[in-house]
Amino acid sequence: MFALHETTRKRTCRTAFFALCLAPTFATAAWIGSQHAPGRKGRLARELGETLDGHVKLADWRQPRPRVVRCSHMTLSDASSGRSLAELASLELRGGGGKRFLEVEKLTIDGTQRARLGEKLHGWLTKLPPEAHEVHCGMVTINPQSIEGGEQSDYVGFVLHDVRGRVERDAAGRVRAQIAARISTSAEQTAAEIRLTLTPSKDDSSAAPSVTLDTQSASIPAWVLAGFVPGFGNLGADARFTGVVRWTLGRPQSLGSAQGRVDAVDLARILPPGSPHRLHGPAEIEL
Repeated sequence: MFALHETTRKRTCRTAFFALCLAPTFATAAWIGSQHAPGRKGRLARELGETLDGHVKLADWRQPRPRVVRCSHMTLSDASSGRSLAELASLELRGGGGKRFLEVEKLTIDGTQRARLGEKLHGWLTKLPPEAHEVHCGMVTINPQSIEGGEQSDYVGFVLHDVRGRVERDAAGRVRAQIAARISTSAEQTAAEIRLTLTPSKDDSSAAPSVTLDTQSASIPAWVLAGFVPGFGNLGADARFTGVVRWTLGRPQSLGSAQGRVDAVDLARILPPGSPHRLHGPAEIEL
């Protein structure tokens, strides 16, 4: 063994003390300071708003560990109109292993803005990185228009449970998505399942991506489809659709078709205001 000079020993000890004690302390303090810096939440909300093409309001934004983000409440609004599009409660985003996982406890959607939200969702999907994305939401509530003609509407919110989805985007930019959710029409019935599928166009075809909504095992309120399917908006609060709806996301105009049945149609709602004709009672429409 050889003996170090006293000056060398002092320098070695000082270097080790700085590297093992002071440097980690300073790094931790700097990280804590950045997490609690004034204006951080507003800056993050603006950055998210630019990414999501809207106005974002955050209750908080925490990173408990690397590649994990949590937020207790987030509101997304349309930047042009200021109308609320969606509210998310207990949001957690995790990443790693070439996959991202988004979990939300509760999602509330303004039903009057569902068409606008659908347009933004299509834009978000085209901007995703080429990897797998999994989504889970405990409960999704779509609230209808609450006021009609100055009086409280008879329409009630549509609730989905245990919504699970998987979104994949390949290197060519094609997006494939599958979403399944449970729905129960009454307390006595076992919850049935509805499915939404986005299929990309093929390499050897000019066909546009298509969306398929399958509700053959459960009915959904007709007003939910009113923003996407013409003619479903004036069928009454109790009208429910059972079947399959397909959209082709072409440009400049989307095309679609519906096959199935609409029950409990209010005939009095079908005729336009001021019509000299009168219809009353419930009806069933076969598509």
